[in-house]
Amino acid sequence: MRDLQGNAPRRRPWQSLQEAIEYYGVPEPNTGCWLWAGNLVGGRWLLGLGYGQFRFDGRNVYAHRASWTAYRGEIPVGLDVMHVCDTPACCNPDHLKVGTVSDNMTDAAVKLRVRGWVRGKLTVDNVRTIRRLYEEGQTQQSIANVFGITQVHVSQIVRRMMWRTV
Repeated sequence: MRDLQGNAPRRRPWQSLQEAIEYYGVPEPNTGCWLWAGNLVGGRWLLGLGYGQFRFDGRNVYAHRASWTAYRGEIPVGLDVMHVCDTPACCNPDHLKVGTVSDNMTDAAVKLRVRGWVRGKLTVDNVRTIRRLYEEGQTQQSIANVFGITQVHVSQIVRRMMWRTV
């Protein structure tokens, strides 16, 4: 029964992931998404565009990852759960798939959800040149402009957070 403000009562602890998904996942008739009606985090959560999250077994879990686990099984090591529908708050298992971080970024770039990321844009020689230019005193932004990448990307390359083996 809901309280005077229309809020549903808290039901904890959840007996299963599926129980939590079915409780908080609200079907949206036009898209087929199950929109998370619980806590949203990350992204633009103030606008209702974040990822669903809840407590289960004493830890915070993302709703889309919990949905995959509840309806499809364990998430393979090294893979992420991606939204086919591009709606972070969706927890419909039919709108989810597993893939690598690179798969997710490629999908985002193809759908024009991110700028400046193209798989395989830089070569080993490019990375060496970026590091050399930086050591010679070029700014990260000027290097980024030459290679068509972001300043953050250049920073990660010169600090060896990316392309560590080069």
